Parts: sequence; C-alpha cells; structure tokens
Amino acid sequence: MNPSEDPNDRLVDSLLRESVRGGADTSLLESIAAKLDAAPMPVRSSRPSLLPWLVAAACLTILGVTWALWHRDGARGGKSSPHPVVESGAPAPTATPGGGSQSPKTRPPSAASRDATEVLPVPVPVPSGDVAVTRTPEPAEDEPQMNPSGGGSQTLRDFAERRLVMAGEGMRVRGLSFPADPTLTEVFVYDLEAPEETPPTRIDVSTHLGGAGQFLSLKGDRVVLSDLGEQPLSQGDTHVFGSLKIAREATDGIFMLLPGSGKAGDPARRAMFLDMSPKVVPPGSVLVMNLSPWEVRLQLEGDLHRLKPGEQEVIKGVPLGPNGLTSVNGFRQKGAEMQRIFAAAWPAHGAFRSIQIFYDNPQSQMTEVRGFRDRIPQVDALGGGERKEENADALDGLAYVRDESTMWYVQFGLESSGKWAPRFVGLTPDKKTKLQNRVSAVEMLKPGDTFFKEGVFEGRFKFVGFEDREIRSERTGLTQSIKFALYEELKPNKKGMRYESQAGLPDAELEAKAYYDRTAVLKFGEQEVRVEEYTKFRLPGNASKMEHFLKKVTPQRVTIETMGAEGKVITRVIQKGTP
Repeated sequence: MNPSEDPNDRLVDSLLRESVRGGADTSLLESIAAKLDAAPMPVRSSRPSLLPWLVAAACLTILGVTWALWHRDGARGGKSSPHPVVESGAPAPTATPGGGSQSPKTRPPSAASRDATEVLPVPVPVPSGDVAVTRTPEPAEDEPQMNPSGGGSQTLRDFAERRLVMAGEGMRVRGLSFPADPTLTEVFVYDLEAPEETPPTRIDVSTHLGGAGQFLSLKGDRVVLSDLGEQPLSQGDTHVFGSLKIAREATDGIFMLLPGSGKAGDPARRAMFLDMSPKVVPPGSVLVMNLSPWEVRLQLEGDLHRLKPGEQEVIKGVPLGPNGLTSVNGFRQKGAEMQRIFAAAWPAHGAFRSIQIFYDNPQSQMTEVRGFRDRIPQVDALGGGERKEENADALDGLAYVRDESTMWYVQFGLESSGKWAPRFVGLTPDKKTKLQNRVSAVEMLKPGDTFFKEGVFEGRFKFVGFEDREIRSERTGLTQSIKFALYEELKPNKKGMRYESQAGLPDAELEAKAYYDRTAVLKFGEQEVRVEEYTKFRLPGNASKMEHFLKKVTPQRVTIETMGAEGKVITRVIQKGTP
C-alpha cells in the first residue's frame, strides 16, 4: 500500500502496515507530528499531551480496522485463513514489498494435471465475484441501493454484475445438490484458461432453487469443480469432480452436484452444468432429465415425451387442459413392461419454469420424479427486456386466432387371451358431432395389428399390448390392479407417440383422459391459414419461403420453431389474440 500525500491518510496506511508487521513506523510518526505541531519537535517530546493522544488514536484505529475486516469477511461467508495451506515440499510463501506474503503461482487442476504426481497448492478462496471485479476499498458496496429496474433493493456489486451479464461478459450461477445433501454448502470453480494467480470462485450450494446465485466470469469454456477450495489438490483426489464444458453464450447456469459411483478412488461426487439461459429454458417451459438407468416417458395431456438414460429435453409451451391444469403422467420401461410411476396435475407455469428429474431412489429402490420450480432471472439491470433473438422477427405480424381441435379417446372395450376389441369415441371441433368406431369381438386385435379398418380414424393406430398397474384410489385410499391397453400413433406428423386405454374408466372421467388432434387457425395480414400440430408451414405471401414448424397448440397459445441463419432453432410463443 503506497502512502498518500495527506498526513491523516498516511497515518492510516502506517497503522495498517504496523498491524501486519507488528512494528511501529517511528519515522512516519515523527513526520506527522512535525506537521501537526506548530513548531517542529521530536515525537518523544516532553509536551504531555501529544504522545498519549497519538497512542490512543493508534490503538483505536487498529481495533476499528481489525474489527471491520473481521466483520466483513464473516458477513460474506468467507473462510479466510492467515496463510494458504501448502503441502510439505511445496514452495513456501514469499515476502512482498507491502510487508505481507504471497502464495506461489499455481494452476488449478485440469484433466492433465490430475494425472501428474505433484501436489498443487490451492490459493485461499476469495469471496465470489472478485474473479472478474477488481478489488478496491469499497466500504459501502454492500449497502442497499435503489434498484433501477423497480425490483426492490440490490447492492452496487449486484448492479455491476447484472450489467456484465447483460453485456455477455459473465453469467449468474447457482449450485444444487441432488439428491438433497445439506452437508454440501459450497463448491469452488476453477477457470482453466484464467491466469495462474486467479483464485477459484466460491459458489453456494443449496438443496433447492430460488437463491440469487453468484456472478461467474470465465476466460475459457472449461472449468474444474472441487469442494476443498482451501486445501491442496493432488492426483486422484476424490474431492475433484472433474472438468465441465460451459457454453460461452450462457447467461444463467446451474452446477448440479450428484453422488459419485461409490467405487474406491472415484470422485465423491460428479457434476453437471445446466444451461438455464432464458433462450434455452424460457418462461413457462420444463427441463426434463432422465438420470435413471431406464427409458422413461413423460405425458403432458396428450403429448408424450420419451427420454433414454442420460437424455434431457426442454419442453416449451406446456399444454393446459380445459380446467387450466396440465394432466401429467410419468412412466418407466422395465424390460418389456411399461410402468406408470406417478400422476399429477400441474398449474400453469406462467413466468416460472421447472426442472423435472427422473432418478432411482436408493432408499425406496424405485424410480421417482423430483421437481424444482424456478423463476427467470432478471438479466437487464436497467429494466429493459432480453436482447431479441436473431431472425425472431420472421413471425412478426402472425396472430393466433383460435384452435380447432378434435377430442377423442379409445375406450378399453373387451379383452380376452391377450387380444383386444376397443371402442372409439370423439367430438368434432364445433362440439356438435359425435364420432364413433369399434373393433368387433370376432375380429379382436393381437399385438402388432393396425386399427381401425374403416370409418373414423381408419388405419390410425397399432396395438402394442397390455400391462397391469397398481393404482391407488384417491377417494377410498385403496390400491388395486388395473389393466391398461397400449397403442401407438401411425399418423405421419405424430408417428411413434404412444397412448393408453384404462379398463373400467368411468364415463365421467373420459374428458379428463381424452386426447386431441389440434389445428391452429393463424392469421397473417388479411389471410387465415389452418395448420395442424407437428407440421411444417409457410406464411402466405411471404417471398422468403421460410419454413416454420408448429410444435405445440393449446387453447391459449401456439409454439412455433424457425431455423435461424446460423442453424439455431428460434422458438416463438404466440398467445391467443396477440401477434
């Protein structure tokens, strides 16, 4: 620390050095005393008033500075240590001109360095955010300030970090332990492309989402995670969770900490990075992850989503039923059997989004689903919206007028010796005409057969087979075995989707279990166009001939995908009645 020209500032600088070195700067005190007194005289003067006052002021200042530094570190949750932890045989700290000490420069562990035999001393962690923000004395940086975006209060550091996120120079990150591990409260992130002296960034780890998170700025796109940020990391250290690749354009992310394999010598945990940027997981969407060893399926109303082990999918535009809720069913494929593992009703996501994780619970030995609800972060600290997607204006002026949907359900009908004779019921979009069809008892279907042979929905489905499930009645609380028939879609735009028919389903519950063939009526300029769900279309009169894909239709909104100039899929959600 360089002494300033002002005597009072020089006194503070001197006292800070004195607290580090343990010795008084007599020459500086003499100089200050000379300027404070009317006439020059030595510090050890016989005047009775000067020395006691200087000593008292020095003591009070040292106590005040020490208390302030201790209080600030404690409030930030830092775990500072007076010296970095260095393994035996590693270089010792070296003296610096300021009177303190400096740790030897080291590189954070990488995939290559973990295979070496040397022990890497890890620098003492600095509170998060200091990786990208220059450390200067800012005693008021944590005082609440007015939030320009109207979202309550924020700190000066929060404001600066949000501006960096908006400018694409960093991201908001959070830590999530799954399954919940309350003993894991922090993790340290090493930027493998940062300068050698750069300390790791400490990230808080929680068992739920909703925290503000920390700011992370990276030089490269690969990081290493560890939960021992203050201790040396060596070859085969089980507290190093491996290397992760981070999307450079990410603005919001989650480091998910999962249990390790449990094998000797393997890391205690493994880590995943989830890109939660609003462009990737927008408001109202669901990120579905399959961490189980089985193929799973998530059914939202009539939409079926399949995920193999290790796969994940972002579902945009979650469909809603007539009651404003989403009927949800989850299944797992175990051998030749498809088992339903949960059923629920979701409220509309609105501005929220969620993460749904299929996993095998080691305690119950069952495949379960765990959900996390999350709100989109406010990226623009000045209150502006997110930057517009490239080529997102291709659909400007397109309005969603209404949906014209045929509601239908294949009733269970008859079953005998593995064969099936179902019945079909439906309702046209105008709700005035009932649709019916059936398979006769003398022509019962065997697995692999196509139905119906003629009439409504001719050649539409393929019979797959039966399965029995244990279903608990919400009304009586009793559990009973119920048979389900499974059948597959053959219509080109929906081919491969699977449906089910429940034996003994009361007529009063048919509408809640019904499926839909949805068609959206869109308006572009003065022209209306009808587009069926899961089909490609072009806007009338558009000279560009750009193709769009109608991914989702609900009574409230449509979800449309367009291929951008760089090969990226651009998604637009259009609410009913608004372009």
